[in-house]
Amino acid sequence: MWLLFFALCLTSFTLLALGMPRHFKTTIGREPTPFLSTFCKLAGWSGLAVALWGCIGWQGVQIGPVIWTACMILGGLLLVMVLLPFQLNRIKWLAWLHPALALGSLLASMT
Repeated sequence: MWLLFFALCLTSFTLLALGMPRHFKTTIGREPTPFLSTFCKLAGWSGLAVALWGCIGWQGVQIGPVIWTACMILGGLLLVMVLLPFQLNRIKWLAWLHPALALGSLLASMT
């Protein structure tokens, strides 16, 4: 189940990065529209909030925020130390991996 929240945090951080014009232009190759930039930021923050809510629902108020913090740290480290140095525009296929990882871990946790 923690893998679901890790994937959600990773996707949220990616969306927050794409909400910034500089990162969006480096990744996509054009300037974002104001709507798209706002949408990416809103979706990123919403994803982090949903991950916190899910961790608290899964492990309770005492342990849930700790797991959420660990997922955020791991997601941020993966994004900054592994994905960004490789120029995200060269590995755009990884953008599909985040939701697939989240969906796969959700389905695995249901069984």
